[in-house]
Amino acid sequence: MKGRAKLVQQSLKQYKMLLFIHLMLDVLQELKQLSLLFQRDGLTLQIVSDGLQTTTLALVAMQLSRTNADDDTFNALKLRLTNSFCEFVSERFKSLETGVLKATSTLFDLSNWPEDTTDLATFGTAELNAFMEHFHPVLWQRLIQGAIGRDGQFQHMQVIAQISLVLPMSSSCCERGFSSMKRIKSDRRSCLSNEMLNCLLQIWVHGPPAQHYDSVEAVTKWWSSGCRARRPQYKD
Repeated sequence: MKGRAKLVQQSLKQYKMLLFIHLMLDVLQELKQLSLLFQRDGLTLQIVSDGLQTTTLALVAMQLSRTNADDDTFNALKLRLTNSFCEFVSERFKSLETGVLKATSTLFDLSNWPEDTTDLATFGTAELNAFMEHFHPVLWQRLIQGAIGRDGQFQHMQVIAQISLVLPMSSSCCERGFSSMKRIKSDRRSCLSNEMLNCLLQIWVHGPPAQHYDSVEAVTKWWSSGCRARRPQYKD
């Protein structure tokens, strides 16, 4: 066992191992920023697309960056490692490049719009048709209710923009809700009713921070309600 531990220690002290560890630190730092981005509330498709592009460009920049200390073996390893991460990110989020998500990204990302007026006149027709076909029931219902095509110009585009802003990009808020429920409904509080649990979850998830919470209104309501009078001076 001591001999194996000594061998591991010697391997960790090697120059190539240190280079590899620092490379992994750089790669994981970029992936960490992407992971933190996906944990934010209010994510939109454009924010996700920009975050993925930023991460991919950072990994590509690592491939191109070289120092005098790098040798051919390390550069080949760095190229293979960063390519693997780029391929994984591309495969994991390939759904953003097809279907209604791709159509939405193309329509509402102004950087994709052509500068030529002639090209702009016919730009996005296929994407708009794909979007309309996917959300046909919603758009048709809004048309019946009079929300499209009346009281203003391009009302249908407003509805499409509203739909694109609420496309779910992450399930982090649901995961935080499950974690909050586990903290609230513990083994000692397993008899909480669904109504009380829902109220506590609303406070926990959507309520203000403890340092900004004003308890006067809640205490006043508690004091004035109840089946019997409160007795703060009563001693058991």
